[in-house]
Amino acid sequence: MRWYEPLFVPGLLQTEAYARATLRCEALTPIEVDSLVNSRLERQSVLTRDKPPLFFVVLDELVLTRPAYGDRALMAEQINHLLACAELPNVFLHVVPASVGMHAGHAGALILAETPDAEWVAHADSQLKAHIENRPTEVAKLMNRWEQIRGKALADEHSLELVKKAAASWT
Repeated sequence: MRWYEPLFVPGLLQTEAYARATLRCEALTPIEVDSLVNSRLERQSVLTRDKPPLFFVVLDELVLTRPAYGDRALMAEQINHLLACAELPNVFLHVVPASVGMHAGHAGALILAETPDAEWVAHADSQLKAHIENRPTEVAKLMNRWEQIRGKALADEHSLELVKKAAASWT
């Protein structure tokens, strides 16, 4: 699985408090928020099951430095959780540094996943809805976009240094 995110920590790597913060601006009832957060947290078990998928994540540096409603403790917890997730043997975290400037990823988040049948599917969100794409030509376009974005990201050890620096800035 490959996930590029320019705005938020991906759901599979979120803490409960951060997940709730991402839903704060939505017109949802507390029960709906609880349901969405619980579902998100339950999905995270895929990363620690007996045969977990390889999970490649690329974040924009801004994800690490953008405050969540001024809650420094929430961000410190989230960034430290991100570091803990990056220690999993199947999770590969990369960061596109802010110094790169504008790049192909600014068009939006994307997720690419390989099915058990060795086919690729893509997921992209918009302000209105999520879109699943399985047409090979369209998935290939997003694979090319992924490679352009990944090419701008730092190597994993340099990415982790940047994440550690961000974690220290929130404490």
